[in-house]
Amino acid sequence: MTSMSCRCSAAARAAILDAARAAGACAAGFTDAAAPSADDTAMFARWLALNHNAGMAYMEANSEARRNPQLVLEGARSMLCAAFSYAADSDDDRSPLIADYARGLDYHTVLRRRLTPVAAAMEAAVPGSHTRICTDSAPVRERYRAVRAGLGRCGVNGLLAVPGAGNAVFLAEILWTADVEPSSPLPHNPCTECRRCVDACPGGAIVGDGTVDARRCLSYLTIEHAGALPDGLTLPGRIYGCDICSRVCPLAEPHAPALPEFTLRPELRTLRRDDLTALGSSAYRRLTAGSAMRRVPASRLARNASTPAVPVAPTAPTSETDT
Repeated sequence: MTSMSCRCSAAARAAILDAARAAGACAAGFTDAAAPSADDTAMFARWLALNHNAGMAYMEANSEARRNPQLVLEGARSMLCAAFSYAADSDDDRSPLIADYARGLDYHTVLRRRLTPVAAAMEAAVPGSHTRICTDSAPVRERYRAVRAGLGRCGVNGLLAVPGAGNAVFLAEILWTADVEPSSPLPHNPCTECRRCVDACPGGAIVGDGTVDARRCLSYLTIEHAGALPDGLTLPGRIYGCDICSRVCPLAEPHAPALPEFTLRPELRTLRRDDLTALGSSAYRRLTAGSAMRRVPASRLARNASTPAVPVAPTAPTSETDT
């Protein structure tokens, strides 16, 4: 049985949530570190069985850790979940070729830096406790945990929509060996299943049950996929990632302003396809310095830039009354 000394007080809990918001989170909440629900476990197993993870073998290799957070942090009993906005305020803050999430600095580094003092506050609140910050760098069922922590709900496109902050958010967690009162999940899902994301997806990747078939997803194909692209594939504008299912979603607006680190880097503002088809090593290092784009080699960017482009259809969110 956990002793009272290993439980976070209500006052400390409130102070930690305030610290997360002061660190730039547009939403934050607590949940326990129990195994995911049977329904979520079955959904994830089905997704893997259908090979919807495509070439992301690590999703299956680490599936046990995704079910058991204690394999990520020994003794984990709870976690703080936080969302950080990277939403672009306008087309002026977007790159024509690079997905919004990568137009600024690498979110792994930014979020870890911002959450480090929050983790320190958590350990100070319960002496003897330990934490681990996870920024998409550990096998955590992030969206499932964020929903349980009350940050938002997931739509048909699988994206977490945070009320008042939109769906262009990074998720991060701080696993904790202390007990804390969990937050309450949102009672209703704001997704109306309008299926605009399903209809707009260029590859037909959105299954319709909140999951995505990565084999058909342009984000996966342009970023993760190392081989030749499928025959006949065209890219609607972006050659690194794709934001269409997010931008057509009515839940994309209103959104929280992006953190300063995630605004458009000047070198991306005028980037052209021709600049990427013969990208030298020094130019590649300059382009990807401090960016999440560094995970993609220059040869893959050149492959994508050489893929035929098609005109980009309008992707602005449409209100429910416009249907």
